[in-house]
Amino acid sequence: VRTETEGQKLEYEQLLDIKVHLEKEIETYCRLIDGEDGSCTKSKGYGGPGNQIKDPSKASVVKTIVEEIDPHGKISNQS
Repeated sequence: VRTETEGQKLEYEQLLDIKVHLEKEIETYCRLIDGEDGSCTKSKGYGGPGNQIKDPSKASVVKTIVEEIDPHGKISNQS
């Protein structure tokens, strides 16, 4: 039981380190996207439904295009 608990603690610490790193990275992207006005906050998640757009004229649409290649080499687009 002790070994399992220590393994879980190590895994938790690794996940926590990853979380902190990702939060810093997201903060950097928010500053790049929004400028230094700080409108991208942690209140309810980054870019999530709880975040408000302060200036409607600055609203943007992000479209992600995923291309998959089947085993025959044919490309299928999904958006």
